[in-house]
Amino acid sequence: MNKEDIAYIAGIVDGEGSLGVYKYKNSRTGYVQYRAALQIGNTNEELISWLSHKLHINNYLKAYNSHPNGKPIYSVHLTGKKTIALIPLILPHLIVKRRVSLLILDFYRKSLAIPGKRDLPQVEKDRRDQLVQETKRLNHQGFI
Repeated sequence: MNKEDIAYIAGIVDGEGSLGVYKYKNSRTGYVQYRAALQIGNTNEELISWLSHKLHINNYLKAYNSHPNGKPIYSVHLTGKKTIALIPLILPHLIVKRRVSLLILDFYRKSLAIPGKRDLPQVEKDRRDQLVQETKRLNHQGFI
């Protein structure tokens, strides 16, 4: 990606993106995972297709708007390492999502320091749960 693409993607993330740390529980095994994720949705399929190409995502989703006259909503999703790789590139250009991006990078850095991801100490589980709630709050709050 060139500098202009990175800056443009940062603007899209700031305006249309949902960025956070999310908790996933496997219903079969009960195993809990915490992952960084980014979702960008828009009614312009050309924009989402372009993002999909630039972010090396194989496909994007199409959902139908529940409003009778609503346009379909297209979205791209990144999780884990793809999200972590993107954040440092777009961080200098972020305004709205800057604080949540810094929290995610801190989450990832601290997660790397803990061997054996399955049996986390309770204090680490609590820290991650708190981070999930904080990123939700920041996304709900908007401009920070």
